[in-house]
Amino acid sequence: MGVADTTAPACFGTASDLPTAANPSAQHSADSPWLPLTANARGIYFAAVIDPTNPCYNTAEVLQCPADTDLALLREAFEQLYRENEGFRVRTRIADGAASQQILTEEAFLAGINLLVDEGELDGGELEEGELSGTAKAGEESASDLPDSDLPAPVRAWAQRLLAQPLATDEGVTVRSAAVRYGGFLWVYHSFSHVVADGFAAFNGLSRVAAIYRALSAGQPVPATRRMSLQQLLDADDAASTARDEDVAFWEASGALEQEDTSLAGRTASPSAQSVRLAFSIDVPTQQALLDAAKQHAVSWPVLATAAVGSYLARVGGYPQASFGVPQMNRMFARTLPEATRALGTASAQTGCTAVNVLPVQVAATGPITESLQSVKEQYARNAEHPLARQEDLERTARNAQSRLFGAQINVVPFDAVLPLAAPSKDESGTVQPVPTARIHNISAGPVADATFTLRGMPGRGNSISCEIDMNPALYTAEELERHAARLSEWLPAYAAEAQREGASLNNLGLATEAELATLRKLTAPALTDHPMEYKTLLGRFRDAVVAHPQALAVLDSAPAPGEGLTPESERAYAFDRALTYAELDERARALAAQLLDWGVRPSDAVGLRVHRGAEQYVALYALLYAGATYVPVLPDLPAERVGVMMEDAECSLLLHGPGLHPLSAEELNPQEPARHANLPQHTLPQLSIEEPVQAPAAEELPGTKTGLDEDAYVLFTSGSTGRPKGVAISHRAIDNRLRWQQHQIPVGEGDRVLHKTPISFDVHVWELYWPLAEGAAVVIAAPEGHRDPAYLARVIAGQSVTAVHFVPTMLSALTSSPAARRILADAGFGQGREQPLRYVVCSGEALQKDQVQAAGEVLGVYPLNLYGPTEAAVDVTFWETSNDPQRESVPIGEPVWNTGTLILDPTGHPVPVGVTGELHLSGVQLARGYKNNPQATAAAFVEQAPAGALVLLNGESQRLYRTGDLACWEILPDGRAVIGYRGRTDYQIKVRGQRLELGDIEMALAAVEGVSASVALLYRGLREPALAAVLEVGDVSAERAEQLVEAAREHCAQVLPDYMVPTLWHTLPALPVSPSGKADRKLLASLDLTPQTSDAEGPHGLLEQQLCSIIAGVLGRERFGVDEDFFASGGHSLAALEVIAAVEEQLGLSVSIGALFAHPTVQALAASIAGERGEGAEFAPVLPLREHILTQREHVVTQCEQPVVPDTTEAPAPLFILPPAGGLGWCYAGYLSHLPAQQGVYAVQAEAFSDPNAGFASSLQELAEGYLKLIEKTLAERSLPRRFALMGWSVGGTAAVQVAALAQAAGAQVERVILLDAYPSEQWQGVPAPDEQESFRALLRMGGLPEPAADEQLDLPGTLERLQQAGSAMGYLPEEKLGVCLGSMRASAALMRGAEQAFFEGDVLLVGVPHEDQPYLDAAGWSAHASSFRSVLLEGTHPDLVNPARLAEVTGHFAG
Repeated sequence: MGVADTTAPACFGTASDLPTAANPSAQHSADSPWLPLTANARGIYFAAVIDPTNPCYNTAEVLQCPADTDLALLREAFEQLYRENEGFRVRTRIADGAASQQILTEEAFLAGINLLVDEGELDGGELEEGELSGTAKAGEESASDLPDSDLPAPVRAWAQRLLAQPLATDEGVTVRSAAVRYGGFLWVYHSFSHVVADGFAAFNGLSRVAAIYRALSAGQPVPATRRMSLQQLLDADDAASTARDEDVAFWEASGALEQEDTSLAGRTASPSAQSVRLAFSIDVPTQQALLDAAKQHAVSWPVLATAAVGSYLARVGGYPQASFGVPQMNRMFARTLPEATRALGTASAQTGCTAVNVLPVQVAATGPITESLQSVKEQYARNAEHPLARQEDLERTARNAQSRLFGAQINVVPFDAVLPLAAPSKDESGTVQPVPTARIHNISAGPVADATFTLRGMPGRGNSISCEIDMNPALYTAEELERHAARLSEWLPAYAAEAQREGASLNNLGLATEAELATLRKLTAPALTDHPMEYKTLLGRFRDAVVAHPQALAVLDSAPAPGEGLTPESERAYAFDRALTYAELDERARALAAQLLDWGVRPSDAVGLRVHRGAEQYVALYALLYAGATYVPVLPDLPAERVGVMMEDAECSLLLHGPGLHPLSAEELNPQEPARHANLPQHTLPQLSIEEPVQAPAAEELPGTKTGLDEDAYVLFTSGSTGRPKGVAISHRAIDNRLRWQQHQIPVGEGDRVLHKTPISFDVHVWELYWPLAEGAAVVIAAPEGHRDPAYLARVIAGQSVTAVHFVPTMLSALTSSPAARRILADAGFGQGREQPLRYVVCSGEALQKDQVQAAGEVLGVYPLNLYGPTEAAVDVTFWETSNDPQRESVPIGEPVWNTGTLILDPTGHPVPVGVTGELHLSGVQLARGYKNNPQATAAAFVEQAPAGALVLLNGESQRLYRTGDLACWEILPDGRAVIGYRGRTDYQIKVRGQRLELGDIEMALAAVEGVSASVALLYRGLREPALAAVLEVGDVSAERAEQLVEAAREHCAQVLPDYMVPTLWHTLPALPVSPSGKADRKLLASLDLTPQTSDAEGPHGLLEQQLCSIIAGVLGRERFGVDEDFFASGGHSLAALEVIAAVEEQLGLSVSIGALFAHPTVQALAASIAGERGEGAEFAPVLPLREHILTQREHVVTQCEQPVVPDTTEAPAPLFILPPAGGLGWCYAGYLSHLPAQQGVYAVQAEAFSDPNAGFASSLQELAEGYLKLIEKTLAERSLPRRFALMGWSVGGTAAVQVAALAQAAGAQVERVILLDAYPSEQWQGVPAPDEQESFRALLRMGGLPEPAADEQLDLPGTLERLQQAGSAMGYLPEEKLGVCLGSMRASAALMRGAEQAFFEGDVLLVGVPHEDQPYLDAAGWSAHASSFRSVLLEGTHPDLVNPARLAEVTGHFAG
């Protein structure tokens, strides 16, 4: 089997290289009318017109003829074919938007085409390397040695050269043919435009040519044939329009147009001019077996072939069933069809035309073969009953429904590819002589949008059948093509054999070929992960460490102040003054263990531990181990009712609360049946005091030292699809294997420090608890909620010399993108190639991306270790060192850890080949014992006996497996190693910021809300970041009632679900849409616009509110965000909050804590909290700090009263002072902040009249500049900054900036540069009339960043303010007195500009402006007289564009030039 492009390389030449007849347009019959195209031909014609150079709209064959074939007679046969078929002899055009065709006379037609051009002998040795791509080299084969379905490479390349030249139907060129001799054969190329002939017509045409040739060569009359005229075909086509419309209506109502995309590629592309093809032969025994199977199941050959190929493609695509395009010949119809349909079929059969239609057929990937065949048979019958709805029309309807009609096509061509060239004859002895034949080799069957699988030939006649696979190279590679051919060549005989067995099932067939299975056996060999080791319990490891490192630091945290909780904003959050050595921790753990025993805890009991992060947590953990108990982690803020479920399922004998947490009542734990928890003992631990002595029994006296390796170490609850969380029980042996591997991979020891920051609901926290304390390393415990704060984590990592830290990838991004965190780490010496304590960054919980890997290397100086694993397999089971290839586009989940098996199986339990997606199954020592008290869930997820199909990789020995529900595939690295790539989920389980949850869990909670009749939870991807959403079915209720139901649902979810499972987006519908299967249509719901509507509250009031609205809208992926909208109720979550905080810091120079955003979730409240610190009226101050110059590592936190420290500014860019436009306010410059260096202070100078009603306005440009300079000098002095700054200004502000620069220079200050934003020298305004009231209104709109109104548009003040308000500009909400100052400043600025003398600045001036054709007196070159160095850049646009946020990236892009 060889891969070959189905078009020729360009080096073969173009149509101009071929002999061409004179243009025949003059020979067209003047009497021949222009006729319409048939409905079938129109679509193809328009596609060809859109892409006229693409040869894919042709069908082409090569005839392999005996060498002695009479070329002249063959040419005469083709002429007769064209004579008989008017539809082949046409030219086309588009006139008045309609496609039409004109029949040509035979003479005119033949004069315009290349008919059987004799190109002589083909010299294959002259072909270049590229021309033989995918085929054997010339001379390596002879034609007789080839499979019937293949061609010698030189012949194929020659044919591709011809095919690469599109047929110009508008010039009457609808066919092309030529002939060469090679390898003892005559090779005849013939192609039709698909506009005039489909595959059926092409084959019939060639069959007719052979029949004519037989007659001519025998000297007999040409056999008669019945042909209809083109007009008769058109009349039949027109008469069938009603039937066609009825067929379309049937399909639109059938549900077949609302299917998911089940193509192998999962995406679309235009048909390529250079599809790739591979063909192989189906041998006679396989043909017979397939025919026998068809007979046994009473189906036709096409039905069986479609089912066989389709089942393979559905399986390899990972779909339960897939939809394929199956061509309908549309020539012969059953008597049950309308008369007009049957008449069109007859006309199509008796004319040369394109009539074949392609309709969908769904084929199952699994299940009984009998059912699959019966289904395909019924669909064939359905398609035959409704054949006239055109493929392109149905595809359009499917696209509108966000669906896809089909991906690949399966084309069964039941015609023998052998044409007899002579009648049978006998020799003198009566022996029948061999009949000379022409074998048809198809080169192109038309456009290949996705992939086409063609079975060509009639089985059971002793001839070979070819399976031709054509694929669009924009979607598939040649390697994929080869793999499909190899698998299909083994699948077909296996399918045939299985189909004839009793109880035949597709489930008994595997995808992988024997060669692929051999590869998989190597990849999954147990020896690859086998690692003999001596297992110990968690307590055993800890006791070994206590003996080896008694005085080493074990745990370190910050004790909260008496009566207070510890948060990242607490003064004590960075104290880290409470430390326990290994011996001290051990002693306190033994003492508490004795107390637990006194409270009634017995060995193997489960104990709930509800505690905040801290030293008490570790004492309690190891006390549980000494008591022989099982640890059940409980989040302190988990809804009490969910805690009750956990206590019941885990059969906890005690619920232990940490300091500051109170016991939960039985009514809280189970409101419906409080008696179930009436006897649950609960105790609260006191705050740990390291000074108080303790009395502890010896370790040997405690039962935990006798705990067995296969007893439960912990039970961790995960979300459950039934609405009830599932408790995963992990043994000591399982977690010990995991921790031993981790110590081997990233070893730590005494002196190392591991940061514990992971919430206890996430299984990663388990290794943070136990791994370091088995090795002599220390645990640094982050403050509760500290894991949400990047700046806090950065300070802890840097300040506490952390060696190892874990991040969920999204939190890693939050840290590496936080300006504060980056600055802290950089100042502490972190970064690529720098010495630092941090050695290990571990990532897990969600898919790790390339940009996250690179950011970690840049900011932390360490590339992450990527881990993957479900809670059910002791945290992690595979790993990938990203340092191996940090530039890799997709980050794999890697290779299995010790003593762990990984199998990737299809839904039938068979191994999938390398590169094919299947479900990841795990085996080995780390598997959980199951789900506590949930045998049904355990049986569903844990397979006690491996599927029969998987035994081929297990040496026939069955193993216990865990079905992860994760989709994965094997990848082979360049070095030959195999790794696993993650590909998604098989179910509705999702991960939200690393937390695993089942959507069904949320839907079960919503089912309890009165008034909500149904619901769907989904991950909505319509915002910038995915958000958890709930769509509620509430019936026909008022908007007010719907909002009440949403609030009730939100409150109920908050009461019964963890906070990360409470939807942030809510939407109501009278009724949920349903799919054809009757289930809620999740796909349609996901396509709804669930973006919250911007509130209509007034605002923003002031610049800060405007900036915060803009930042939050950007983070949430919205155009606008209202000042009174709740950030968290509008799709925001903790990680999105971190993005807001980072953007506020980067753009505004403000450090807002995450606690402040949680406390003030609306823009109004958050802005008020910041403004309270800034002081009243700060936004109207003479100097408005848009962003303060770089401060200290720890930015000023809004929620604290810290004093900023004077920074070292030697490496910081010079502060930028921006002078106001005529209106006197600098708010319009706020958009520049995100485009200027993050460490650069940016200050807007403003008219003093805004803050001092008695200040008045300057009367000259000089006075204005002097006042501005005083403000700048004062600002620098107050911040102890050197007298070094840059200036910028728009309009009047720019003109004033040059004046200020000259004054400052004269006073000894250093002005680094002046940037003018469409500002011009004052002398150019001399004599220009002063602006009127209309110009003042326009100026207000410009200051708000709005586009320039039309020149003739009349404005008024109310309308101007309304425009500003609608655009979300704070300028629209200016208090009346401030608006008056703004208008007064405009008038004063206009006056002083028209009588000023512009100063000279000895320095650099840059003007970024726009053309002013309506103001020819404005000339940028005029600045050359006022600056020693001047450069200008003109942009397309208008004056307001210089402060339009959408244009600022372009504007600032010229600053560095």
